[in-house]
Amino acid sequence: MKRLAFLLLTTSCFAQDPRDSACDKPTCGPFSAATNFTVDLAGTPDSRPATWGSSAAQSWKIPFHPPAGYRVRILSITGDLTAWVHGKVPDGSTAGVLWGLQSTGAVDQGSSKRVEYSGEGTMLYVQGALAGQPLVRTVNNMDVSAGGLLEADNVLVCKVAVFLNDTNQSVHIEPTWTMTFIWQKIEQQ
Repeated sequence: MKRLAFLLLTTSCFAQDPRDSACDKPTCGPFSAATNFTVDLAGTPDSRPATWGSSAAQSWKIPFHPPAGYRVRILSITGDLTAWVHGKVPDGSTAGVLWGLQSTGAVDQGSSKRVEYSGEGTMLYVQGALAGQPLVRTVNNMDVSAGGLLEADNVLVCKVAVFLNDTNQSVHIEPTWTMTFIWQKIEQQ
């Protein structure tokens, strides 16, 4: 019985949503989904100019499955970034944490041809600092629609990082969010 219940649940999770097959308008939705990622990062020594401690990054790719002829546009993000150092933080030591959401076509900071000192294709960028206490950074219903059109691969990239970590310990990082998105007809770009 348990195996059958698992099979039914698994099958229903991957079944085509009837709203998708009926999508014949310029945009369909909005839809909503929630997710959470976790990682422990200690980093390696950072020898770049004007830095200290250690740094590391982790990214995850989140594929969407719109109907043929459509791309994904993320409209808004509501969520938070939490982080804490494993163990007691030595007096005077700190660590920074970052969280970003971007398309796979994002341009790194400093490489943009439109805006100096900036990266394009990143719809959300949050940072915080840890100095002994856990960090909870709330993102309150941010409209990210201007930068929310994903590339044709319909993949959202979630990135987190630790930087300037001089605690000599790993940092637990968890971004958790709910996103609102639509399917947007390719001609409507």
